[in-house]
Amino acid sequence: MGQTVYIDLFFLINFSMDFLCLFLTAKLMSEKIHSGRYVLAASVGGVYACVALLLYIDGILAMAIDSFACIIISFIAFFESRRIRQIPLFALVFTATSMVLGGFMTALFNLFNRLKLSEIFGGDGNSEDSPSVWILLLLAVGGGIFTKLCGAFFRKRGLRKYANVEIFLEGRRIQLRAMADSGNLLREPLSSRPCIVADAKRLEGFFPREILSVMKDKCVAEIGKIPPKYAKRMCFIPTRTAVGEGMLLGLRTDRIVVETEKEKKEVDAVVVISELENSADGSDALIPNELLM
Repeated sequence: MGQTVYIDLFFLINFSMDFLCLFLTAKLMSEKIHSGRYVLAASVGGVYACVALLLYIDGILAMAIDSFACIIISFIAFFESRRIRQIPLFALVFTATSMVLGGFMTALFNLFNRLKLSEIFGGDGNSEDSPSVWILLLLAVGGGIFTKLCGAFFRKRGLRKYANVEIFLEGRRIQLRAMADSGNLLREPLSSRPCIVADAKRLEGFFPREILSVMKDKCVAEIGKIPPKYAKRMCFIPTRTAVGEGMLLGLRTDRIVVETEKEKKEVDAVVVISELENSADGSDALIPNELLM
C-alpha cells in the first residue's frame, strides 16, 4: 500500500527548510538579510521539491538537477551584480547547510520513532494524517533546536556591523561590502577625513593602474610620475602601530555612498588600499564606526 503525500504540506515543509537554510547561509557568509528574496527563493525550492517528487528522477541526473536547483535558489536569494562570481560559493554553503540540517532532522525523526511517540500522540499511528502531523512537528522542534544550538555562534557574528559602500570615480562606480572596524582610526591630516581601507584586489580594474601601483607599493616618490589629474587626488595618511610609524597613500574619489540596514547616505572620506585577505571577515573593506552613525 502506497504512502499518501499531501502536496501542499510537502511544499510547506520544503519551503520552511529552504528558508531556514538560506537564513543560516546568510549568517555564515555575513550577508545582509533580504527576507523578500528568501521567500521567493524558498518558494522556488518548494515548487522544485514537489515537481521532483512527482517526476521521481534518480541517479546522476537527479544529482545534477539538484545541484542546478541549489544554484538557482542561491542566485535568487543572494544575487548582486558585484557578487555574481560568488554565487557558486553561496550555493555550496547553502547545500552544506541543507545537508547538516537534513541530517539532524532525520536523526531526530528516527529518535521519535524509537521512542514510539506517535503512539502517544497519534493513537495507533495508522491514521492517514499521522505522518504529515509528525513531519510538521519534527520541522518545528528540529528547526528550533538547531537554531538554538547555533545561536551562540551567530550571536557573536551578529555583533559585527556591515555596510555597502559605493565608490564613484570619473563616471564609474564600484560597490564593496564593508565591515565596521573600531580600530580604524586613520585620518587624512589636512581635512581630518576618516579613511575607508579597501582590499587592493577588489579595486583592480576600477582604480587606474598607475594609481593602484603607487598606492600598493606605498611609493611616495612615484607620485610625480602619474598624471596630474590623479596626483592631485592623492593624500598622505600617517599610521602608527605597535611596530612603529609609517605612511599610507589615500585617494579622494568623486563620491562615496554608505548604505546600512537603516539608511543610505553620502559620506566625506578617503579611500586607502591594503591587502586585507582574512582580516575583514570576508568583506571587501574596513570602514570606521563613525561613518555608520
